[in-house]
Amino acid sequence: MAEALPALGIVIDLPLGILMWAAALRFLLSMFIKEDSRLGLMRVLNAVVMPPTRAAMMVAPRWVIDRASPLYLAFLLFARATTCCHLPSAMTCRPSARCRLKSCCCLFGPKSASSRPRPRQAPVR
Repeated sequence: MAEALPALGIVIDLPLGILMWAAALRFLLSMFIKEDSRLGLMRVLNAVVMPPTRAAMMVAPRWVIDRASPLYLAFLLFARATTCCHLPSAMTCRPSARCRLKSCCCLFGPKSASSRPRPRQAPVR
């Protein structure tokens, strides 16, 4: 079971990363191409990005306009990926150096005290 947890984190994290890049690409392309274009790439990006974008806009602040909503989705996914609780490191329960919390902030609770490495002691002279 423990060996499957990092793979589960990758299976969850990888599609969210792809969605983040697709949302950023859709925002950039929408500056040059009409949003309802018949171009194949834009149609695929609209089909992939717009359902999660509509869901993200339910919790978005009012100042986020509809045209920038894919960029807001990409920002939310990027913020999720760069916090101390992103899935691959959370599965192994190692808090990152950027973590502002003093305890382990993983999904499955902190490690027990017996499994943590002991601090080094100064040599006796």
